[in-house]
Amino acid sequence: MSAMTENLSTCDTRFALTATPDAPSRARALVEATFVRWELRHLIPDAQLVTSELVTNATIATPGVGIRLLLAREPGAVLIGVWDASPIMPKKRPYGPDSTSGWGLHIVSAIADHTDSFRVSEPSGKITWAQLAT
Repeated sequence: MSAMTENLSTCDTRFALTATPDAPSRARALVEATFVRWELRHLIPDAQLVTSELVTNATIATPGVGIRLLLAREPGAVLIGVWDASPIMPKKRPYGPDSTSGWGLHIVSAIADHTDSFRVSEPSGKITWAQLAT
C-alpha cells in the first residue's frame, strides 16, 4: 500500500454524507471549516472546487447512499479523497465546448498536483483522491 493510499485509508478527518444533490455544497462547507482550522485559507477555493467535482462524481455513481469525504494532511500537501461504494473506477471522458458533463476529472487534474483512485475492501468501494501542495 502506498503512503498516499495509507494516508487516506486511515485518516481521522472523515465526514459522512449522503449522495444527494446537496452533497457537493455540504462538502465544500466542510472543506472550508477544516482548512480554516488547519490555517490553510489560501487553498480553500481550489480545495472546494476539487471536492465538489469528486463528490459530484460519487453522487452520480451511488445516488442516495452514503459517501465519505476524507481529508488528510501530510508534509507539504493535503489530500482530498471521496469514498463511494461503486466498484466502477472513474475515468476521464471526452467532452466538447457544449458538453454539460464530463469535465469533472479534467478540472481536478488541472488543479491538483496529483490525482488517482484505488479500490478498498473495507468498506467495499473506491476512493478517488487529489493532492494539493500547501
